[in-house]
Amino acid sequence: PNHKALISLAEFSAREKVKLYIVGGTIRDAILNRPICDLDFSLPVDAIDFAKSFAKMLGVKVIVLDEEQKTARLIFYNGDLYMDFSSIRGNDIFEDLLARDLTINAMALDFSQLINSDSVELLDPYKGIDDLNNGLVKIPSSQTIMDDPLRMLRAYRFSATLGFHIHEGTSSLIGEHPELLKEPSAERIRDELYKILEVSDSANYLKAMDRVNLLEQIFPEIIPMK
Repeated sequence: PNHKALISLAEFSAREKVKLYIVGGTIRDAILNRPICDLDFSLPVDAIDFAKSFAKMLGVKVIVLDEEQKTARLIFYNGDLYMDFSSIRGNDIFEDLLARDLTINAMALDFSQLINSDSVELLDPYKGIDDLNNGLVKIPSSQTIMDDPLRMLRAYRFSATLGFHIHEGTSSLIGEHPELLKEPSAERIRDELYKILEVSDSANYLKAMDRVNLLEQIFPEIIPMK
């Protein structure tokens, strides 16, 4: 990503006395040496207000993604770089990480430490780094699924797009709650499903979803077909 925008952000957050954390997918992709064009930040203040102030200073476009969850996106260089800002959920960054969907998406770095220091501490409450190194997709607990049942489908999406295996315990968890997939909106389900179908060997992931009765929640016609 463009360093100039990151330096501007570091200076702006220092001036505003706001502690920023790089979180989730950005760290996952950096560790996997995947191209990064999307930077995710969590912060302990109203993320929409912060993003709007930063965007105004730089003269870039800002989009409010979620008014309720306080999430906004800044678009740089005609879409070559995105910065997403979200307010920390819970009392601190650790509570925020513990509430995330997958262990490999539940890591954070202190942004100012990353910019200003030679070494940086990885905040990793679920040992997601081990799952990344072992190529595993793991949902932390059944509560994670209860909080947002779409996470069951996201597990298979990340398995497909990263070429990772679903952790055995995660398959068991999903197999206990497949009917919960009826709760998320059709649009959210469609978006995850399309990402699975974009993978060349998507049939294998659909079969894996079928083994835990997840596919028939999306396509109930499968039941009489069987």
